[in-house]
Amino acid sequence: MKNENENFEQLINAMEEDPEYREYFDQNTSYEEFVDNALQIAPEFVEHIESVLQKLPKKDLRELRRRRILLFAPGKSFNGMTLDLAADDEERLLIYLSPDLLDRPVDQIRNTIAHELAHAVLGHSEQPHPNARIVGEVQERQADEMAALWGFPRPAGEEP
Repeated sequence: MKNENENFEQLINAMEEDPEYREYFDQNTSYEEFVDNALQIAPEFVEHIESVLQKLPKKDLRELRRRRILLFAPGKSFNGMTLDLAADDEERLLIYLSPDLLDRPVDQIRNTIAHELAHAVLGHSEQPHPNARIVGEVQERQADEMAALWGFPRPAGEEP
């Protein structure tokens, strides 16, 4: 199995190095498309969301596109949350960001955005699970690690 995964990863890497393939995905996978296709984004969030999306690897942008995420940043309830959203019998994912988040430092705003996008890329779900607390802790740690890998670590002093 490991050999198959390594071969698949090598194939993907080779494809991404092919100029024609890169040009196609550069034209068809961009951070602008996520902002343009968002459900609603407060203008104050646009710069932060673009800053995060610009740093994501193309493979992660493709995964977000495949998951058909919707960004929603209107009300004042939560700092960030990822929900499964069914639409037209297809799985959709809604990422909600509260305007209250805008009162925080820039690094915390961008970490929260990256953290929520990481949940989507990693395929995390809010589905009930017998070990929900443990699974939730693992998923939170994984999302933090991916956000940090993208260049958006949790700010010092911030609780996980």
